[in-house]
Amino acid sequence: MLPPDEQDQARREFNEMWTFWESIRQLPETERRAKIEEHFNRPDVEARIEEQAAARDSRRTPEQREQRYRNYIRRKEQIKGAPTKS
Repeated sequence: MLPPDEQDQARREFNEMWTFWESIRQLPETERRAKIEEHFNRPDVEARIEEQAAARDSRRTPEQREQRYRNYIRRKEQIKGAPTKS
């Protein structure tokens, strides 16, 4: 359970995201994609995403980080159509 001040911040962030997704739900696909890209390119949103990723990564063991990196490289190679390495 989060401390009360962190609960308030988490609740605000949740409500902000919920409001955003509700606001674009009825838009045509092209407009929706543009709004999503615009939203996630905002500096404050990018910073929050980076902070959350760093916090998740700090809780991983070195072996888990290594495996995550290997999976990332494997997915990139599959996307490019290159043969995968084990």
